[in-house]
This record gives sequence, structure tokens and C-alpha cells, in this order.
Amino acid sequence: MVKKRKLLFKATVLASIFVFMTSGTQPRLLGLKGLLKPTITEAATFPNLVQNPTFNFDSQTTTFPNWSFVAYLNKSQSLGPYSFNLEDQGDGWYKVYGDVNPKSYVKPVPGGGILLKVLNSSGSQEFIAMNQTINTIPGQTYILKFPFKLIQNANTDPRYSWFVSDTESNTALTTDKEWREYTGPQNVTTTFTAIGNKVNFRIYFEDGIKDALDGSGFQIFQVDHVSITVLDTKAPKITNATITIPEGYKGGASWTNKNTTIHFTATDDYGVDPTSYEVSTDNGDTWSKAGLSNATSTGVDYTVSTQGTTNILIRAKDDSGNQSNPVTDPGAKFTVRIDKEAPITNYTDGQLYNKKTATNITFSDALSGIDTAKLNGTTISSGTINPADGEHTLVITDKAGNQTILHFTVDKTILPPVVNPISDVSTSITGTVEANSTVKITLPDHSILTTKAKADGTYSVSVTPWTLYAGDVVSTTATDVAGNTSTDTNVTVTAETKNPVNPTNPTSPVEPVNPTDPENPHEPGTKSSLSIDYVSNFHFGAQEASGKNEVYTAQLDEVKQTSDGSIIKVPNFIQVTDHRRIKTGWKLTVQQNEQLKSGNNELKGAVLKLNNPILNSSTHAQYKPVANTVTLVPGGGAQKLAFADEGKGLGTWTIAYGQNPSSITLFVPGAAYKEVGAKYKTTLTWTLVDAPL
Repeated sequence: MVKKRKLLFKATVLASIFVFMTSGTQPRLLGLKGLLKPTITEAATFPNLVQNPTFNFDSQTTTFPNWSFVAYLNKSQSLGPYSFNLEDQGDGWYKVYGDVNPKSYVKPVPGGGILLKVLNSSGSQEFIAMNQTINTIPGQTYILKFPFKLIQNANTDPRYSWFVSDTESNTALTTDKEWREYTGPQNVTTTFTAIGNKVNFRIYFEDGIKDALDGSGFQIFQVDHVSITVLDTKAPKITNATITIPEGYKGGASWTNKNTTIHFTATDDYGVDPTSYEVSTDNGDTWSKAGLSNATSTGVDYTVSTQGTTNILIRAKDDSGNQSNPVTDPGAKFTVRIDKEAPITNYTDGQLYNKKTATNITFSDALSGIDTAKLNGTTISSGTINPADGEHTLVITDKAGNQTILHFTVDKTILPPVVNPISDVSTSITGTVEANSTVKITLPDHSILTTKAKADGTYSVSVTPWTLYAGDVVSTTATDVAGNTSTDTNVTVTAETKNPVNPTNPTSPVEPVNPTDPENPHEPGTKSSLSIDYVSNFHFGAQEASGKNEVYTAQLDEVKQTSDGSIIKVPNFIQVTDHRRIKTGWKLTVQQNEQLKSGNNELKGAVLKLNNPILNSSTHAQYKPVANTVTLVPGGGAQKLAFADEGKGLGTWTIAYGQNPSSITLFVPGAAYKEVGAKYKTTLTWTLVDAPL
């Protein structure tokens, strides 16, 4: 057998403690099935201490080197000394020297082995023996093996014997010294323990016949080879464990987020290489080769990919069947802790949080636990921080190195929207608010209008004309993109001056021509939900002074069209608007404050009369009021020009005079003094009250 080289076996794994004992000092061997020989170098064996174990013959010296022989007769003579030299008989046989004319011979076997022949002699037993002295180590146990067989026999009762003895003390080290009857081919295997530095190994054969008649009997034995080797009774050891992947991970109580490969190293005090390895991850209850790789005569790798804590036991077995003890071996136990999952948190990457959703930041890690958590670079603890408004970066790292990195924004505040003034003639509601917010407008009838503010924060939403009334309250709120909702902004609708319309086409707005002209002044309309929007000034033009009674007609009014700015002539008219929620009706009166005058000169007897009133409106006819013809009395009481009963007069109505030349007339008596070149004027007071009576 060939001497094995000594093995070192390295491995790296997490340290953990396992208890796995069997009775006695040897580790439990049950469960090791199959070897890893296909993946490792074939294990060598211990060297054969026997020199020339196959009996090679040296024809020059006529010896079997290292072997000595002796022949003798069983006549109580002492055993002659063993001799190396043999006498060539010329037929391939060599005579062995001995006492009293021995008849023993040896012959080499081509290809290895030796034949030993014994001839019987009359009245005697013939013996042949061979011997070799072998170096040993005191206290070491050895195993002896040799096969032999009887190939020819012309005798009866062939016998054999063999033994090992200490050279110095001649103490027998085996119990096989007694003669045995040959019953067939033998494969001798036995063990002995040396007590000194050398032992003698001897084999005996005898013819077994004491009283042969003619001396012609013989027997031939063949011995093929002899081996004495160290008996391996010591198991290999797992001496070290080293993590090869990932770099820098040490195992033990620490964690990693990667699959981990550990290399285990083994040695054997007798130099017998471990030839198989097994692993257990359940404290030695079961063993397998799963996960093992790169097995060689110097070690094996084991890879852990399962998350959590893995406690590893490794054991090895050598060619002699000795198995390592994972309980006592210093490198056989290891612990790997793997956590591949990143920490979890109640916040989400890219999310926008408002005052309701921005709760305290919490985080956890089920396996390795949290190592650090930093919000914008500052260390925080779970459940203690509610982030302020602004952009944030949250980095949470567990003990295995997994990271959760989040970027999120918190917006907990929104200012109430700014609402521009709203009047009862508004066609839209406008204002400013936080950019991109959703604006909700609640009207007095509880209907809701919504719109989205622009990037500059402005917003506008259309309202149906004439649906808002003075005194109404419009409520506006805003919800920003974070989901925060503002407090209400309440705006009270105000009454606004209504623009006049063309009395012949009430859908066409107009405006006075040069209303600030001192020669033709126009007072603005009243700002109220019930209002006088416009009253024409009556112009009768320049007239020739006459001594006769004369009736003059008023000139047409001039207004500017809003659509194109052109000036057109329209009948003189009064415009009334009733834009109230309560439909109580109204009354319009007119009063001439004094007689027409030019300075102190009064145009006595002059009478102003409003005839043929024409009512017009874009409002449905069902709301049409009533208009009267009136004759004004200078300085007299107010005359009821028009009225609307309850439920009537809604909307904007024009009362026009000018359908014929006599619609607005001025009677001037001939007897009245008329100053040539003078301008006669008077003022009228128009009164609108919110009741028809």
C-alpha cells in the first residue's frame, strides 16, 4: 500500500454549538452512505512494511531478498538458524539449508509469489519456515495479511502455522502459533500491537507424516504476497472553517445578505485522506451531501442559500472507515445567518403625504433586525418621528446590509383660497390658491362647481349668469396634490351696476355716449339687486320762440354699442333690473322737481308728458310688468310710471318712449315768456321701491 499524504481541511461557517454524542470515544458512523470518490483524488493507503512482499528472486545471489528460510526434522533437534542462501537444484527449485539432511525446497513464481515444497522422510516430519524482521513502533497496531494455498499434495494431513513475535523479547504478539490442519486456500488477516522496535514474522509448513514407508510423499504450498501495514484506528478531524464567499463575512452572530460558501479543512493523524463528507443542519439528526461541492482530499465546500440561521455540522470519513466527530472537531461546527430581505416601513417611495397620511415613521426587519435608520442623514428610531413639510430621504439598513431607500414628500398645510369679489352679474368665479390644487365651490343652492388651479395658482370657473344674488354666500375650499383640504373662504355676493341694453334689442348691451359730458350728464345706475340701471336725458332741441301754444317732441337718445363701439340712436328709455330671490314686485315713480328754468326765468305753464311706453326684455314675457302714461306736474307728487306685481318684473326691463313722435312731449303755452337764446332745464327724480303699491 502507498503512504497517503496528510490532509488539511479548511472551512468557514458561522459558529454555533451542537451536541452529538455516541457511546465510546468514536463518533457515530450511522447514516454515511456513499463516498465522494468520483469527485476527489482516490485515497491512498498505508505503506506495506514487509520488504519484498511478492518474493522477487535474485538469481545472482540465489536469494529472495529480505526473506530467510530454514528446514528441519521433527526429531527434537533445535530449530536451525534461518539462512538467506539457497542451493540451486538446477530444475528451478532451491534447497533450503537445515539440520540433518533436510528435504525442503523453494521456487519463485513468475509474476510474483513463492512455492514451498516439503518431502517426507522415513520416520520423521519435514518442516519448512520463512522469516522476515520488520521495523515497528511500540504501541502501534498493525494488520497482517497473506494468502496461501496447497497446490500439490502427495501426502496426508498437511499443516501450517504462523505467528508474529517481538524480536528482542521473543514475546508472541499473535495467537496463531498453533498448528492447523489445512482445509483449503487461506486468506489470513490478523492484527497485533508492537511492544518493541522490531518484530519477527514467520510462516511454517509441514508434511504431517511421521512414518512414511518409502519417503516419496511431498506437498507444495504457494504464498503470493505478505503485507503488514499500520491499522488506522483514528478518525480524520475537521480542523478549520473559512468563509470564501462573500468576502469579508465572518459568520458567527453576524449576518450577510448573500449566499455563503464555507470551505472546511480536514486532517488525519495517520495520513489517511478523508474520502467522503456529509453535512447536517438539524443538529445531527439527519446527514446528507446536499450543498457540498468541490470535495477534494484536502477539504470540501458547503454553500448556504436559505434565509435565516443555519447551524452546520460537517463530518468526514477516511478509507479505513474512521469517521470524524463533529462534536469535538474544532472546525466542524459553524453558523451562517442570511437575510436577503430589505427592511419594511410604512412609507412608500415617491409618495406625497398630507396632514392625515403623514404618520410617525415605523420600520422593522424580521430576520437580522435594524442596524441604522436615517431620515435626511439624521438617525431616527421607529415610531418616534413624524416628518415635517418638505422633501425627505429615508435610508434604513438591516444588520445583513440590505437597504430600503425612499424619497418622499410631506405637505401638511394649505392656505385657504383667495376668491375675487363676486357680484350678482358675475359670469365666473376666480381667484388664486396653491398651485395645481383642486378647487371646490359651493353655491347657495348647494350645487358644487370644481376646477383645477393652474401651475401659477390661478383658477376660474364659469357660473350661469343671473344665478347669483346679492347677499348670497359662496363657499370655496381647495385640496392640494398632497390631499390637504383648506378651510372655507366665504364670499358674499354683492350687487353690481347693470349695463344698459338696447331697448329695441335687449340682448345687445350698450353704454352711454360720453356719460361725463356736463352738457349731457348720466348718473350711474344704482348698485342693488333691485336697481334703476339707466335713464335717458330728454332733449327737445333748439326751438323758435313763438307766441302760440306749441308741443315739442323729445329727440332720440344716442348710445354706443359695446360690440363694435358704434353710436346708434334709440328711443329714450328707462331700464329697471329686479335680481332678487324674493319676488315681491316693485314700483317705479317719477317726479318733476320744478318747472323748466333758465336761470331765474321760468317757462310757466310748460307740461312734460310721457306717452306710449313700450316694455322690452330678454326675460320671459310671463314676468312682464305694467307701464303707464304720465303727465308730470312741476313740483308735484311722484307719478307711478311702472309697476310689477308680486312674481312679476323679474330680470331686466326697458321702458322705451319713441315709438312715435308724440311719445315724449313738452307743451309750452304761447303766453309763456321765452327768453331768446336761453336753455331751459328741469330735473326728474326716479324712484324704485320693492313693492308694487
